[in-house]
Amino acid sequence: MNGFEKRKQKKIKQIYNACFHLMTKHGFSKVNVNEIAELANVSPATIFNYFETKENLYENMMNHWIDQILADYEHILYSQLPFNQKLKELFTHESVNLKKAASIKGHDSPVSPLTFIYSNNEEKFISFYLKLVALGKEEGYISSHYSNKVLLRYLNMYLHEFIQLSVQNENEDSDIDQLLELFFYGLTGNKVISFEENDS
Repeated sequence: MNGFEKRKQKKIKQIYNACFHLMTKHGFSKVNVNEIAELANVSPATIFNYFETKENLYENMMNHWIDQILADYEHILYSQLPFNQKLKELFTHESVNLKKAASIKGHDSPVSPLTFIYSNNEEKFISFYLKLVALGKEEGYISSHYSNKVLLRYLNMYLHEFIQLSVQNENEDSDIDQLLELFFYGLTGNKVISFEENDS
């Protein structure tokens, strides 16, 4: 990557960070390109040159954020942690990330945040989920009795409910946490674990 491309990528990252910060604080419609540009320390013309519209910027920003999230999840998945600890880490990260997405206030964005995360990036999440399932089966935490076809149906049931929380404007933090807990620990058949407890 040459110097020009490095500078461009740095500016784009600044724009994404500024856009995400402002939209999670104020909502999509209440943030304008001038405000994003000021916080990102670039000109409004730069934003329009890269993205053309605020809607395109929103979609690109969300895709970039989701790619970062999945990279973090892959890092956890292939870490040296025991599988049950990996589930705990994934639960914690997903809870934080869903609440961040849900905090894009007013749900006035072109696509509601949770819908964007799961519907617009379905293949990426399915790919990660199948890796998680394969590792869980290999380590004996997920029963090999369950076929991938059935486990994908299980995933889709939960994705549907998370999307409905967004569409119906019912983003209660406790609902998100309980659904995630059932999702991750229903997979292993373990008793529900309190995440306030200290690790043994």
